[in-house]
Amino acid sequence: MNGVAFSDSNEIWWLETVGGHHWIAKRVPDEAYVTMPNQLGIDEFDLEDALGDQEAHMCSEDLAEFIETNHLDLAVENTTPFNPRDAFGSHSDSDHVYNTPRAWYMQRFLNPYDEVWDGPDADHKPTSDDIPWARQPERKVTIEDIKYVLSSHYQGTPFDPYGQLGDERTRHMYRTIGINRQSQLAVMQIRPYRPQASRAIQWMAYGSNPFNTLVPFFPNVDTTPAYLEDTTTRVTSENFYWANRIIAALCDGAFRSTSNAVERYQEKTGAMGHRLVAATDEQLRPMGRSTSGVRGMKFRGDDELLSMEVPREDTDLLIVTESGYAKRTPVDEYPTKSRGTLGVRVGKLVDERGGLVGALVVRPDEDVMVITESGKLVQVNASDVRPTTRNTMGVIFARPDEGDRIIAITRNPDSGDDSSDDSGDEVVVDSAQTASTEDLPQENTLAETDAPTEGGDTADDTDK
Repeated sequence: MNGVAFSDSNEIWWLETVGGHHWIAKRVPDEAYVTMPNQLGIDEFDLEDALGDQEAHMCSEDLAEFIETNHLDLAVENTTPFNPRDAFGSHSDSDHVYNTPRAWYMQRFLNPYDEVWDGPDADHKPTSDDIPWARQPERKVTIEDIKYVLSSHYQGTPFDPYGQLGDERTRHMYRTIGINRQSQLAVMQIRPYRPQASRAIQWMAYGSNPFNTLVPFFPNVDTTPAYLEDTTTRVTSENFYWANRIIAALCDGAFRSTSNAVERYQEKTGAMGHRLVAATDEQLRPMGRSTSGVRGMKFRGDDELLSMEVPREDTDLLIVTESGYAKRTPVDEYPTKSRGTLGVRVGKLVDERGGLVGALVVRPDEDVMVITESGKLVQVNASDVRPTTRNTMGVIFARPDEGDRIIAITRNPDSGDDSSDDSGDEVVVDSAQTASTEDLPQENTLAETDAPTEGGDTADDTDK
């Protein structure tokens, strides 16, 4: 390819390299699409705008001199706009096999009624060199439209190698867009009505386009399901890439008898992809100031929200009770749950230890401060609480005076500051005492009890 698109939710620019270390870029008109086979495509360019206000055109600084020196402005009349396709592009016999027919078919599909496409009186034919670079479609374009044209093989024309129209000669005249040698297809969707973090979706398909199916991928995610990512040289239907390659290998030579099954597969998986996007959007949907929001998690009985933290890589969840017991568990031990569920248990609680005071996502080297009801403060390093599994009771973290209790927990914002005392000793204020971090005897633990859930929901080690 000689070009690349730059886009956001407001505009799209198409840039082409035109030789001699020079480039041109043009803003795609609003409500328009561009068809780009493997050749230079921009067919009209305003040099004055590109070297001036750059409202819809940009170029390398010395492009005008380059054009003049090499006599590249081929316009017969001075009033004719500069045509980069004529100046820098190609119009070879191979273009009329590999490139112009593909642009012709894409525009024939997206603008079927704008002009005559077939027959001797057609406005544009597969070998035409003046097929427009950009055109406004007759209706809004969907993801399915893009998938169709980028998987197409001249359906409904004498040039379809899988079709019954035409003859053996016409069916192999032009290179199709969808071909059995392809390895992937990507469609980038930018949705201006969504928040920035989830605005873009990259729809991906692997294998031969006439037989594969699109799957949506959100940006800003750290993991991908193994079925979609763990592709090796081992051919197996347990991998999405190879599954689509296998389908193409089986169906390519038997297209007429398998095309209906392939179409059903593409429709079903495409619908599943849209449902996944809708479900994700629902969980992330923005709310106005005057709305009540959506349910983040479900509570049981008298439970209430105590703390909210953002998980970080290589961190632990530290919880503290009113009587000074604490437990530190790797964040990875807490499974991801859907919005509106009961969540999972963070630890075993007994009445003697009091209720939970708070929770923090901490690194082992961070200092944590607890505050008692009487106004005392205790600072301890998180590493003093050795990590345990999430379904345990915890260890002594700080010991309030008799009749006192811990009411708050926070991280020390100066943790890791070189100017602070780095001796690793705990700081005790107002003579509050801290305790050792030995586990309590196991016989003091209390077995958890099952309780019914509301509305038939189930929970994994239901959260207290």
